[in-house]
Amino acid sequence: MPTFHQTTSFLKYKLFEIDAYSLHSPSLYSLYQDCFRAARKLPDDPEIESIRDRMKKDETLVDIIDFGAGSKISEKTTRSIGSIVKGGISQKKHSKLFVQLIKQFDCKNVVELGTSLGINALYLAKAAPDVQVSTFEGCESMSEIATYVTTQCDCTNIRIIRGNIDDTLPSYLGKTRDIDLIFIDANHTYGATLAYIDQIISKLSFRSIMILDDIYWSREMTKIWKDMKKRFPEATFVDIFQCGIIIFDKNMPSADLRFVY
Repeated sequence: MPTFHQTTSFLKYKLFEIDAYSLHSPSLYSLYQDCFRAARKLPDDPEIESIRDRMKKDETLVDIIDFGAGSKISEKTTRSIGSIVKGGISQKKHSKLFVQLIKQFDCKNVVELGTSLGINALYLAKAAPDVQVSTFEGCESMSEIATYVTTQCDCTNIRIIRGNIDDTLPSYLGKTRDIDLIFIDANHTYGATLAYIDQIISKLSFRSIMILDDIYWSREMTKIWKDMKKRFPEATFVDIFQCGIIIFDKNMPSADLRFVY
């Protein structure tokens, strides 16, 4: 059941959401049409969705080790694969939006914090032939399943990095090139999420995208979203309720938008 914070946040979001017809800036209008509207028209990936459908029926129990604020749908430490798929991973409409953003902004180096079962990583990896996806997962049992899942599509451009992200991320950032898109869906606490952002920000390319998942999951996550607006007033902020998308592109105007999606 949604919390009071989630319910009131959703009502505020619906009150101020807009579509393309409210956008006067040509670049923002193009962003909406070419990314958000276009993403809604993208067909499902039959290979990935076939995997998702099979996993929804999988009652195999998985031991969950959580390093952060807990699950979005259950406090149990043992859950079935099916229950995780139904309520604990990115929806396909959001994965398709990420695909469209990768295409539109010509992203090459993509990072995901929070692999879960690997479904979203597959979408990211199949967005373009020259994309390299590095996805981080702290729970060993989840990363094992994700490794198996990603082999089902024969995606050789996915690297799953196992272990506590607090330990694995600094090492990765010390060796990687600039990051074009980063999707943060791990450890939903204020301190940890902010620490990830502080480490990543210097690695972002000159035309990059940061996506924060679950920005209304808790007051802490909402505070991070608000803090980012104060910290980077020159960026383009797009709120689609489930996610907050920050676009760092000098060719686009600073903006604070709530898009229909």
